[in-house]
Amino acid sequence: MASTATIAQFSEFGGGVGATNIRSDLGLVSLPNTRWGVNGFYRWNLSHIWVMRLEAKYVNAASSDSYYDYAVSNARNYSFKNNMLEVSANMEYNFLNFRYLKDEHRWCPFLTAGFGNYGLFATSYDDKADFFNFSIPIGFGVKFKLSDYWNLGFIYTASKTFNDKIDGISQSEPREMSVRIRATDEATNDWFHFAGFTISYTLYRLRCPKHLEEESAPEYWQRHFR
Repeated sequence: MASTATIAQFSEFGGGVGATNIRSDLGLVSLPNTRWGVNGFYRWNLSHIWVMRLEAKYVNAASSDSYYDYAVSNARNYSFKNNMLEVSANMEYNFLNFRYLKDEHRWCPFLTAGFGNYGLFATSYDDKADFFNFSIPIGFGVKFKLSDYWNLGFIYTASKTFNDKIDGISQSEPREMSVRIRATDEATNDWFHFAGFTISYTLYRLRCPKHLEEESAPEYWQRHFR
């Protein structure tokens, strides 16, 4: 079979688990804010450089004014917890020929960027779910070929949001409400971060040799693989 046709990677699916953090009106990213998250993805390898990735990411987010030694934090004494689900379409740029037929590498660093939508639910400050919020996830990662079919990886993404909803502190709240005293960076929207390790399974497709590309697929398979 190897002498009459070649095998090329076409796609892969997988998932991972990792740590999450948040940058909100309560303060910047900090170690006490760290929580957990999981992701699942499906990759289409458009070429040895460009890859499209569809991803669903579940993020647990929380923070508290007690984590920060700011005057505004001491006055407000506010905390929150919520869960988020982000669905996104992303492009990856491979720096090396990962799992490609010619001059392939067993490992490959990459950059990633895309657009998505995240939903808020199970929040500690509001009983209502909010499912439609635009986001732009950007980041980087590395892939490693563990075997012919299995891959390990690491990915980090920071998702920029275009609202101030994650922490439950709205810029429109009255300053007189001590639990809603706004932070000094009140013009800045929230960000959430995910860093995790992944495992994925590679799906292959048959690529016919040049001299047989004009033949119909059924006839080719009947002659060689029956």
